[in-house]
Amino acid sequence: HGKECHVEAYHARARNKNYRRRIKPKSFLWTVIRNPVKRALSEFFHFKVSREGVQPTEQNIREAVTVGNLQMEYIVPMSTANVQESVDLILQEYDFVGLVERFDESMVMLKLLLNLKAGDVIYLSAKGSNGYDDGAYQNKCIKIQPSFIPPNVQQYLLSEGWRSQAQGDLLLYEAVNRSLDATIEQLGRATFDRALAEHRELRAAAESACADLAIWPCSKDGQRQEASKENCYPGTNDDGCGYPCLDEFVRRRQREAERRREQDRHRAQVEV
Repeated sequence: HGKECHVEAYHARARNKNYRRRIKPKSFLWTVIRNPVKRALSEFFHFKVSREGVQPTEQNIREAVTVGNLQMEYIVPMSTANVQESVDLILQEYDFVGLVERFDESMVMLKLLLNLKAGDVIYLSAKGSNGYDDGAYQNKCIKIQPSFIPPNVQQYLLSEGWRSQAQGDLLLYEAVNRSLDATIEQLGRATFDRALAEHRELRAAAESACADLAIWPCSKDGQRQEASKENCYPGTNDDGCGYPCLDEFVRRRQREAERRREQDRHRAQVEV
């Protein structure tokens, strides 16, 4: 309605933000979660191996993936009696929860739920920016080492012991996955598939137009780039990098679409 919305985006535990006291009809609370194993491996290889030089031994990796219900505890709005209650509360309190592994589907669903335009949810991948981190650690660029799972750790991840300690995160991930499927059916599979195809086409065109123009905090050879402060969202390190190009890309596509519609209207009038 032409009014600006107040936006909060945090790396903070939800229970510390009093989100349960929000006015639900006037707010939209959402988040994205990740496969628990992939999340734990990513954290270990990003922060410990790449930044701190910790060796990725079998024991260290095993300890890294044994972190309990970290995601569930992070986003649950308040303490509960058990993990099932926490999962139920999250699904009840959040307006939307997406999955990293189904990110494009999640963004399209968000677009449809909020009646957004296709151009509102396109993006460039920050962590695909030449393999370096955001340059914030010790003010230097760190090459991110690729993660892997040793065979013995893979077997451990199939064990009842590991699944038991991660039960909440596993239940949450499975529940969100089912919820995405159910919401797609509610929206209409044909409608969703058309929107997803449009999103992917637009994303590919945006990558082609803007990927080389985006200025990340770290260059291809690992040098800090101060110009990224004007090319990424204010107050962040590598969030929204390339947004000036993406905004202009969307405006250009909108102008082209309007020009085609005007040409179609003109042809229709001539034929009449």
